[in-house]
Amino acid sequence: MRKVLIVDDSQLILRSMQNIFSRIGFEVHTASDGQMGLDHASNINPDLIVTDLHMPGMDGIAFLNSLKADDTLANIPTFMISTESEPSFREKAADAGAVAWLEKPIIPEDLLNSLRSVFPGL
Repeated sequence: MRKVLIVDDSQLILRSMQNIFSRIGFEVHTASDGQMGLDHASNINPDLIVTDLHMPGMDGIAFLNSLKADDTLANIPTFMISTESEPSFREKAADAGAVAWLEKPIIPEDLLNSLRSVFPGL
């Protein structure tokens, strides 16, 4: 079973994403901030990470930079999610290593399309 780590400070988003990923067969782990996300990523070695752009303390870009700086975590595909539609945020996320950008509220079909680009045959 594939594992996903969802990092977001919103409990509503965490529950919503947990529902979506559980229904498509992922083992779901959650973290409510960037540091907790890094700790969980080290412990569970997920197949995918989904992180919010705006979080208190460590934002999604800083989280991604820390993730990519760790040789054991650097190759985990990461999706960035946000309410932002500003292209500069998408560029920053891509430059930091995000493989997909999804706007909130998350549309399940958009998420599935992004997942299929990482996990063909899903």
